[in-house]
Amino acid sequence: MGDMLGGLRVVTIEAVGVVPGATGLMRDMGAEVIKIEPPGGETGRGNWKKRTDLGEDFPGAGFFDIRNRGKQSVTLNVASPEGREILIKMLADADVFCHNLRATAVQKYGLDYETIGALYPKLVYASFSGYGEKGLDKDKDGWGPVALWSRAGLGAHYGDFDSMPEPTRGAMDDTIATIGFLTCVLGALVERAQSGLGQKVSTSHYHLGMWINTPISQALQGEQVPYRVGHWDSATRAIYECSDGRWLFVHAGRPSHWKGLWEAIGREDIIDDPRFATPAARQQNNEELVALIKSEIKKRPAAEWDRIITDKGGAGGMVYTVEDVVNDPQAEANGFWEHYDTPAGPKRLLAPPLQYSRTPLRPRGPAPDAGQHTDAVLAATGYTSEDIAGLRSRGVI
Repeated sequence: MGDMLGGLRVVTIEAVGVVPGATGLMRDMGAEVIKIEPPGGETGRGNWKKRTDLGEDFPGAGFFDIRNRGKQSVTLNVASPEGREILIKMLADADVFCHNLRATAVQKYGLDYETIGALYPKLVYASFSGYGEKGLDKDKDGWGPVALWSRAGLGAHYGDFDSMPEPTRGAMDDTIATIGFLTCVLGALVERAQSGLGQKVSTSHYHLGMWINTPISQALQGEQVPYRVGHWDSATRAIYECSDGRWLFVHAGRPSHWKGLWEAIGREDIIDDPRFATPAARQQNNEELVALIKSEIKKRPAAEWDRIITDKGGAGGMVYTVEDVVNDPQAEANGFWEHYDTPAGPKRLLAPPLQYSRTPLRPRGPAPDAGQHTDAVLAATGYTSEDIAGLRSRGVI
């Protein structure tokens, strides 16, 4: 079992997707993760229904499960003076402190880096926000579809030129941000191993959205950036319908891929056709090329095209559905999911997306109920059972 972060303690005030996702992967890596939630639980629990028919050993597969499995949950009102005091004590033994609190709340509660870092100079202090910690929007709600996708220009750039901007789906924005935030924390831990000192690290939905939106870099250099160019802007990078009603993504920008596409289609005469022989010629005659590829791709089913284009050295692939993915032997062969025997029968669980040859990762138990570990963690921090009962009666925990 992967314990590359074994011995590290992470204390985290978190909710919903990004920070829970990053600390969840740290838990998969062996770190102890203590999740601080308000009494009643964090907002991400609203869409979580814990399954009891799969047994206590099954880690769970829902949005909340995957990001919180194996953690310890402590319910704590950090807005209260007593709650803040408890948190400060808990940080004494922590290696990493994560949060996604608003900038004003951080200052109000006395949880800013200047205060915490002065107390614990070896602590890695990691902050995630929607739009950054300064400026007029520092306290604006940082939902991924708004802050990463819409504000960073991704929605405006993608989609057909004569239609509305494209929305994001499937928590893609939070998943991208999760990896960015995790990278921040791991980089600081590597540096701490060299210097012996912690530091503050931070990132945001907005900044990460810019980073993945290539036209932003072009625009910063004064280049003209196309605005919502449309699906058929490039015939050699588009999705086409096949004879079975399924879809094929064609990617033929490189010379070898261009050659492989037309060899797969059986129209080698098109490879050096003056109308399409160069990228500039293809763009000039894009509409004609789109019509030609459409007519050819319509002649075979998607899976057959996938195989033929690959065999010819081209770059194209069938657009998979979720059902295709969960039955894909390629995913099975690479261990992208794990198998569990449960009281409800055999189940599969998506494996952590980071693979290590010597210290493989593995989910470490189910997601906790809200406050499940409050008493145990507080007792380990030095509070007696009478202290804990008093804190609970005052609404601190």
